[in-house]
Amino acid sequence: MSGQTTPIGVWIAIGISLAAFIFAIAVYTEVATMNVNAVPPNIAQTLSNLQTEISSSTAVNETPTTRNILIEWGLNPSGLDIFTPNLIVVNQGDTIDLTFVSNDTGDGHTFTLITGPYNFQINLTAPGLTNTLNGLTFTTPPTGNSAGVNVTGTAGSLMGTGSFVATTPGVYEFVCVYHPYMYGYLVVLPDSSYSP
Repeated sequence: MSGQTTPIGVWIAIGISLAAFIFAIAVYTEVATMNVNAVPPNIAQTLSNLQTEISSSTAVNETPTTRNILIEWGLNPSGLDIFTPNLIVVNQGDTIDLTFVSNDTGDGHTFTLITGPYNFQINLTAPGLTNTLNGLTFTTPPTGNSAGVNVTGTAGSLMGTGSFVATTPGVYEFVCVYHPYMYGYLVVLPDSSYSP
């Protein structure tokens, strides 16, 4: 099987499974914020199973490319902070040129990917915005950004850009460090044409 590509139907099935999983997490988040005790106990196991399925699946065979990804801060119908979109799907070896935008006039936000082999952060804070973890107001420009990240703008109109290479297949969570319920997933599909 080495060197063979996966039929498109398999990738569609994996995509549908992943979409169902993300929907289940979204429902869980909505239920949890309503203080209802109907929390699905198997979400972590489902994510682990999906991670194993993706990592062990037959690889795609596509030349790595540059993916321009725009992630925006937003609010869901319950008023909770969210990433839009909250799902990024790329191939192993792709370069991710990420733009993270926030027009929040109250709180600072981050795009933080620190799971598995990844250590990437865009910190969109500015003087006048609130750190919701400690209730303090930011008085300095953002700190803690990954090398090469550029942040421009002022409170209510911030944009950060940066890039990294998706080197390792799997499913990885990204979060906002100031809002732990604000999360999304990076899915890196294995690619037989990638060599580091």
